[in-house]
Parts: sequence; structure tokens; C-alpha cells
Amino acid sequence: MSPTTMARLGLVPRSLRVGVEIGDRTLKAAWYSYRSGGTPAWRYLQTLRSPEPGPDGLARDLARLLRPLRRARLSAALTMAAPASSMHDWTVTVSNPTQVRDAVRNHLPKLIPFDVERAQVDIRVRRQQRVGDQWECEVSLAACEAAPLQAELDALWHAGWTPDGVLPTALALLEAAKALGAVGPEPVALVDVGERRTTIALVEHGDVVYARDVTLGQEHLTEALMNQVSVGDRVVSLSRDEADALMRTAGLPEGTPGSPAEGPALQAP
Repeated sequence: MSPTTMARLGLVPRSLRVGVEIGDRTLKAAWYSYRSGGTPAWRYLQTLRSPEPGPDGLARDLARLLRPLRRARLSAALTMAAPASSMHDWTVTVSNPTQVRDAVRNHLPKLIPFDVERAQVDIRVRRQQRVGDQWECEVSLAACEAAPLQAELDALWHAGWTPDGVLPTALALLEAAKALGAVGPEPVALVDVGERRTTIALVEHGDVVYARDVTLGQEHLTEALMNQVSVGDRVVSLSRDEADALMRTAGLPEGTPGSPAEGPALQAP
């Protein structure tokens, strides 16, 4: 049954919420749907990116990925995971709450791992209280590089989809973890190992307090395992197939890239 048919039958909210992540080699989409009997479940699509460079190739790949949902695109809300993002919770003390954004921007070079001039920055005041003659403000800071973000937004638009919002990858990871029941009241670290990027998010009281995207991922690990290693008098050098097999048996399973196809419902770890 298609998502559009399910919506007409009242099995999903009228506004279908779809999340998209654009990787170096793969494209992924996930949405919330309901099984028969009303049980909620995550569904996902995944496909390999074509080798054709440029925005036209990416737009065609995104259209191919989202083809099973294209009839719902006018009523769906699409959120994209931001590329190479960073998050911080930070406390700043100012004499007037109107000075918070300027105070944070003055410290941006120390807070984000890329050039401030090329960054898209979102600053939100979560809490503020007066302490003596000063204001103590808890600030949530999210940032990503502006040029890759704009290129991906343009590609989605050319594919026929207009994103309703952009989330740092850490928040997208947190939302998925909450839906799977993997986040409780205790502090937890979430780690998502991608192809060439790993997202690390520290969560406390259900909120991300620090997050960073690190440009190391599964492909880097594969390449490292293929390097020659001296073990006593022996020199060990794994083939790519052997390195991939070692990662699977050691607990870093690869995805199943290929043509877009609905995968099984994700289970809580």
C-alpha cells in the first residue's frame, strides 16, 4: 500500500513527514508510517549516488530515491539533515538579553570547526535568568557550511521537493533514537558511523548538549584495515572483501545499497 493510499485511509497523518540524508556515496530517506493495527514504524529508502558530478546528477538521484513518495510530495513535509554540522550548548553572561547573539558571534571561531565566513549559523536562547545585574543565558548553537547546504537544497528543489526545514545531523540522529526507544533519562552518547563521516552526539535530559560531525567513516576504516600491518615476523595485508567482512563480524555492518526499495522496519538496539 502506498503512503498516499494509507493517508486517504487515515492510517498516517495528512502531512507525511520525510527525512532525507545526502551522503558522499548514498542517499537515504526515512518516514514515519503505521503498520496494520496502528503500530507505528520507521520506513526507509536507500540508493547509491551515481558517479555523475554536479547538481544535475544529484537532482536526478534524489528524484529516483523519492519516486515512491512523489504522489505525496505536495502534502508531505520534508526535512533534510544538514551536511558537516556542529552543535553546542553554551552559557553566556550579558548585561542585556539583546546582546546574546552578538556575544555568541564574537566567540564563533572557537565554537565551530570551520570558517565562520562560510558558515550557516542558527543561535537560539533556550533559557535566561537574571543573576544580580547580569543575565545568564543558555544558548543552543547549530552551524554547518553554507555552500554544501545550498547545493543540496537546490538539488532537492530541482528534484521537485521543497524542504520545510534543515536539521543538524545530530538532531536527526536524536529523533531517530527517540523513536526507537534508545534514549532514556540517563546521559548517553549517540554515534552514527557513515561512509566518510561520523556523527557524535552527547545527550542529556533528552537534549543534545554537544555534537560534532567528524570526517572519518566506514570507508576510512576499510582503507585503514587494508594497509600493511606487521604482526611479529609477519606482514598482514587485507583485501577490500576481507576488510569488509571483518567490519561486519566486528559489529560495523554495511548498508545494503542498490535500487531504491523499502527496507524493513528499524528495530531498537
